[in-house]
Amino acid sequence: MLRYFVFLAVMFLSACVTETTSSFKPKENQGEALSLYIQLGLAYIQKQDTDRARMHLTRALEIDPDSAGAHAGFGLLYQREGEPALAEKSFQHSLRSDPGYTRGRTYYAAFLYSKKEYAKALDQLTVASQDTEYDGRAQVFVNIARCAVRLKDNDRALKAFEKATLLDRSLVGTIVDLIEVQLDMQEYDEAQRLYARMQNYIKHGAMTHSPRSLLAGARLAMHYKKPDQVASLGLVLKNLYPNSPEYKQYKALMTNE
Repeated sequence: MLRYFVFLAVMFLSACVTETTSSFKPKENQGEALSLYIQLGLAYIQKQDTDRARMHLTRALEIDPDSAGAHAGFGLLYQREGEPALAEKSFQHSLRSDPGYTRGRTYYAAFLYSKKEYAKALDQLTVASQDTEYDGRAQVFVNIARCAVRLKDNDRALKAFEKATLLDRSLVGTIVDLIEVQLDMQEYDEAQRLYARMQNYIKHGAMTHSPRSLLAGARLAMHYKKPDQVASLGLVLKNLYPNSPEYKQYKALMTNE
């Protein structure tokens, strides 16, 4: 599930600007320069160019040593470089500098989740969710749901998911993420509960089946010993997504039965 959570940081990096060749004089407009250097630093982190990322983030700190954005950027950089202690220090510096910097708080939550510190990640996300002006608020609730599932707080997970879809209807497809986590944790009854809700979304045209949702359904059917349903979902996988990793997993599951 980590790959589905990490997007919390990555989704915002993709919006960063790319570097230009024009010269920029920070003294003429320090606010604009600070923002530009942070954006460039984040963009290079996404490109895995850590040297250039460090250069631009360092320039940002030269303008404002307490910049919440720059310190959050360094947190991401150190996380990418496998330096968790330094990443933690940078994220915390960012939040001390500006407790209202919600984007940095979500970066920190993703970091905590990557370390399987789900309760701490949930605490950070809960604070982030209170920022009603934050443009990624719906996604914050999705990730609250993911943390809650990990903590076996299924009621909170469902409430958070419902809030996310209320804010952004396009997120209904993320219900598959929650089902997969519950299957991996062998929380079959809760997974079945969510799967039934997902089927209702499909019935009303809010979403369509994907290879992942079909495989999740097959896994549930296997657990509840419904061979006809297993075969039916497997056939759909074979016909619609014959080259998908999910169909390969399905065949492996059937082989091990």
